[in-house]
Amino acid sequence: MRNAAGLILIVLAGAALVADDRAETVLRSAMGPYYGALLASSRGNVEATHRQILVFISRWDRAARQARTDSPPALRDDAAWAKAIDAAGNSLNRARDRAVARDVAGAHAELEAFRMPLREIRGRHNLLTLDDRVTDFHDAMERLVGRASGRNEIQLTPADFDALSAALAAAKTAWREVEMAAASEPKLGNDWKPAASSIGAALDRMGDAIARRDGGATGGAAQVVRERYFELLQSLAAG
Repeated sequence: MRNAAGLILIVLAGAALVADDRAETVLRSAMGPYYGALLASSRGNVEATHRQILVFISRWDRAARQARTDSPPALRDDAAWAKAIDAAGNSLNRARDRAVARDVAGAHAELEAFRMPLREIRGRHNLLTLDDRVTDFHDAMERLVGRASGRNEIQLTPADFDALSAALAAAKTAWREVEMAAASEPKLGNDWKPAASSIGAALDRMGDAIARRDGGATGGAAQVVRERYFELLQSLAAG
């Protein structure tokens, strides 16, 4: 009887793992049009933003239902998980409404807000996904690029370059986390590897400019980092 009971537990555990994997697969596969909307809104294209949001909403509805029941137990047992799913969906609906009103900046802000509640709960349980790591890199990248772009090359001071060095280190750390998460993600599109390689090269280029205390080169490299990030979003949108 003990052997039979043990076998049942193994089967049940295996079924739970399959369900967890299926929920994560559905969530990951739903995200393409999300990144398409994020990219289109960052470029001010309201029509493409609206179109991609509508596609994503249709996918998100299914993914959200499955995430409530088939996610890892740590998430299912946390009451905040269902609330985070609701909050993400509300942000998505507001993004759609903003796009309908042709407020592309507002739609972009809501799309950015969409991913934060989910990232917070998954982070609490050490279950961060590739999408969460991309979110973290985006935040670090924006701090880096914003610091370099907020002042021109004439105004950059030694203190600015010190702050840029720290921001660059944080961005590189966040990027390494993206790369590690991507290594275990089997279904990334063909454009992922070249896009990822170009981000690493762009960060190195910016590091060289900061080390030389070259304000003009630092500002130019910052813009390249942002452009390479957009290319990464494009690869995720196509995935």
